[in-house]
Amino acid sequence: MHKTIDSVLAREERQDSLVEKSSDLSAASQGVLNLKMMDSVGALESFQVLVLRRRSVP
Repeated sequence: MHKTIDSVLAREERQDSLVEKSSDLSAASQGVLNLKMMDSVGALESFQVLVLRRRSVP
């Protein structure tokens, strides 16, 4: 009986650990996605500035 209770508690601890790691990974991947999106916006803005500069050159 004690072994069963101990194994259930150990399993619960492992599940809690996996949930925490999953949450951390999700937050990190969201951060990377946000950086990539900001980088893409920056590249688009740079391209737009380049196009506008070329249009203003006679």
